[in-house]
Amino acid sequence: MIYEHYISPFLTVIVKRAIVGQIAILLGCVKEEMHREYPQKVSKENESAKAESNSSSPFWTDKVLDFVEFVLRPPHGGPPILPEFTDAVLSALNLYRFILITESSGNTNYSQVLSKNKLQKVYREWLEPLRALVCGVRAENQKDNNELAFDALCGLNPVEFVLYRCIELVEENLKRAS
Repeated sequence: MIYEHYISPFLTVIVKRAIVGQIAILLGCVKEEMHREYPQKVSKENESAKAESNSSSPFWTDKVLDFVEFVLRPPHGGPPILPEFTDAVLSALNLYRFILITESSGNTNYSQVLSKNKLQKVYREWLEPLRALVCGVRAENQKDNNELAFDALCGLNPVEFVLYRCIELVEENLKRAS
């Protein structure tokens, strides 16, 4: 499959040598590619054609969540470093939210994002630790009364917004999966 041969090594090289902004751009490119590949309108009678059209896609597989996990649960352990990785975290959360909304509204699960086990893992291993980190960084910076702390708080606002939306979506889908 294309993913294993090109994308996975590409991701590894990029992330090992990348500047945070490059990671964010890469995740944005993945999202755009997924948006372009996703079938917009498929009737119920065409369900098998829809499955075939996405089976060759390197993005609409369970491997795409590796991109998100690489940022939200870095290989060095623990949650990402904030505020340094704010752009990458925001891009990863936006990619995850896009996949979750697209799969749930299209009644598909190509990426396995809607499986109960995957939802529980994401909630427990990605979103909960990130929420704790964001709350901690926010509390720490609110104590300081300087421009750097203010900038860090401003940078956290969009991350916090998208994070809480992801948490809501995961909780809604977990209720449906039960």
